[in-house]
Amino acid sequence: MTVYSFRDIWIRLRGLRLTPRYRYGRGGGIVFLTHRDQTFMHLNLLRRARPARFAISDYPRLKFFGRLKASVVVFCDVELMTAEEEERLARLAASWAATQSPPIMLNRPPKPQRRYSLLKTLYQRGVNNANIFRLDDPESLDKVRFPCFIRAENSHLFGDAPKLLFDRGDIVSEMDRMKQNGLTTYGKVLCEFEETGEENGRYVKYSYFKVGGSLIAAHRYEGEEWFLKHYTDDYIEENPESLLRERDFLTEQPYQTEVEMAFDIANIDYGRIDFGKRQDGGIHVYEINTNPTILHINEIHPKRRELAAPVLDAIIDAFSNLASDKHASVLHWPKRHD
Repeated sequence: MTVYSFRDIWIRLRGLRLTPRYRYGRGGGIVFLTHRDQTFMHLNLLRRARPARFAISDYPRLKFFGRLKASVVVFCDVELMTAEEEERLARLAASWAATQSPPIMLNRPPKPQRRYSLLKTLYQRGVNNANIFRLDDPESLDKVRFPCFIRAENSHLFGDAPKLLFDRGDIVSEMDRMKQNGLTTYGKVLCEFEETGEENGRYVKYSYFKVGGSLIAAHRYEGEEWFLKHYTDDYIEENPESLLRERDFLTEQPYQTEVEMAFDIANIDYGRIDFGKRQDGGIHVYEINTNPTILHINEIHPKRRELAAPVLDAIIDAFSNLASDKHASVLHWPKRHD
């Protein structure tokens, strides 16, 4: 039995007027489908793309529309889908694919790999040198190579930034600390550490977007800590030459062969890959995010905006090119699809 929230019932009583077209964008072109709490991730892209035809819906609300109009449908948040959600969405995508004029579907379930299976496969295929294990697997403590660290399998963080663990005792102590903080081992993974420090003693995180068949160099973040999420304002002010190195990366767009291979192994058509450069010259893939953060241009450090703006426009252009030769399809929510 399906249980609806008060908000969901209220939406239905309004006459199903809350559609992707009216709530989130003009609709009829590119529609992003996301987890319930993640629709905001693409709002900045919609604002910059106007009057281009972009829209967003979350998966639970999708069934309330009855139908929607789209040339391109993007399935996001693959790593956040439950097995039941993935199965439902796979059936839904199959019904849309069987229509007379199916839309282009990126990350169509169940094709994309989730984070754990992807990193395990990349290790087995020799793309990554570092292995990954599930923390709730007792054998993982005997198999993992040190140093390693613990992280959440399907999200960025589950508390403080992870710390390096150098022996079995460190792992046990960290697990005890997690338990004291009300965290379980379920959904957590042990990741072997791969040294990606570069010649200047700094750590660098490289990123590319993939939109269909297009690869777009996204950013090159530099810092002093191995767990690097983004630039800090202080770092940019103290190391202005880092922006020159980022400009070179965005211009030269290196590692495309390795990046394309990783996306192909992942079976991911849309997302952002984050990786570092190994000591042997190869790349180490940290993750591929299927609902990457897209910042508003005003949220980006003023000294980086001239670098970031063309990246945002390239993403919009890549989506627009996908939809340009494809008439919008009317997609129905199939009967008996709960």
